[in-house]
Amino acid sequence: MSFQTLMTAIPAAFSTGISPYFTLLVLGMGIRLEWIRSPSPFLEFMGQGWALGIVGGLYALEIALGIIPIPGAAQFIRILWNVIHEILVPLAGALVGVATSGITGEGTLTMAAISAGITIVPQTVKAAGQQAMEMVPVPGKILGFNLAKDALLAVFLGLFVYAWEHPWLMTFLVILSFVMMAALLWQLGAAIRWLWFNFRAIGARLTSLVSKRKMSDVLPSPHLALHKHQTPELVVAGMAQRGVPGGRGRGGYLSVQPEALVFTFRKWFGYRRWQIGAKQVSATYLHRQAMLDFMDIHYVDLKGRDRRARFTFLKNKETLVKQVGERFSARVSASGAVELGDHVAEGARKTAEATKAGAVQALQSGKQLAATTAANLAPKLEAGKKQATEKAAQLSQTAGEKWKGGQAAAKTAWKRLKDKSEERSNPNAGITITPENEEKIS
Repeated sequence: MSFQTLMTAIPAAFSTGISPYFTLLVLGMGIRLEWIRSPSPFLEFMGQGWALGIVGGLYALEIALGIIPIPGAAQFIRILWNVIHEILVPLAGALVGVATSGITGEGTLTMAAISAGITIVPQTVKAAGQQAMEMVPVPGKILGFNLAKDALLAVFLGLFVYAWEHPWLMTFLVILSFVMMAALLWQLGAAIRWLWFNFRAIGARLTSLVSKRKMSDVLPSPHLALHKHQTPELVVAGMAQRGVPGGRGRGGYLSVQPEALVFTFRKWFGYRRWQIGAKQVSATYLHRQAMLDFMDIHYVDLKGRDRRARFTFLKNKETLVKQVGERFSARVSASGAVELGDHVAEGARKTAEATKAGAVQALQSGKQLAATTAANLAPKLEAGKKQATEKAAQLSQTAGEKWKGGQAAAKTAWKRLKDKSEERSNPNAGITITPENEEKIS
């Protein structure tokens, strides 16, 4: 087995894992149109018209599964289809890898094992992605997924056919295949768990036709330890689909507690617990499908943001799932009634406090107004008092001046009267004495 043969087999096996029938159809058309030199009888066989017709018919059937109008039948057929192809596709990948490499002899089994291992990765992740989309039944979603996948694969296979005569391009395709496989390996664990859950769904659906589990599931001791060894009221096994941090695609146990809903699950290095309180829940919805049931829980997280968690259950748990929905809805309703009563009481208390606060504030406002008025009037009273004092002082001064003036006038008048009286009693009064008239007078 040379490095060149391995480089040819890797892209072919990888594309087979994505879409086996489309890959075989493109390779057969390449042989028939002589775009590819056939290194093996198998590819010569696939280039025949009737073989191309069979592969084309199977590819058309795969596309038709995405547009089946009956949701229950479509889900059952798709799950059954994926389970069967989990076995057939690796075998087809091994056959395509050996055929495109052209290897014979001792290295055949080694090449087949390598090709099958490469095929398993994209096939498993693709099948899990298709089944995950079943949880949101949007018309034509599976069809759109398949067409988009095959459109990208057509480009990849076109390069593969062209690279048959250009080794440098084949090297690029090998590197691209490994890069895409590394990206898909990140989701391989979740994909395997989801496909195993779907495989169990087939058996659970058949079992549910005979009997359905009505007794609560029993919590294993590691899960019970997360409940502080207190048995919940009701427990049902299921899988977290979304909304549980770190628990997406993880199987676990959904439990109803007095005031909370709890989901416990196992991670790589221990067990985890996810919990929401009854007062956080806005609504719960139970959706029934042909093969699986799932429950949507709408709630408000601690930061006030609207969130949604989704859990998936097998059909034989249908009665338990219904009980969980009913009990938790009742808890939510009771919690809502208590919350409403608390809200009304709180409103009455706030109204009383507001009335009391209003009265106190009015009293304080009255006091403040009186104080402000008194403060405003004090300067005016002081100014009036000062003005009255000044006016009285002015009047007193004026009266004093008038009194003094009257007194002076009275003295003057009295003096005049006295002088006139003296003049009348003395005949010489008013005569000026001179040397001429001194003798006359004497």
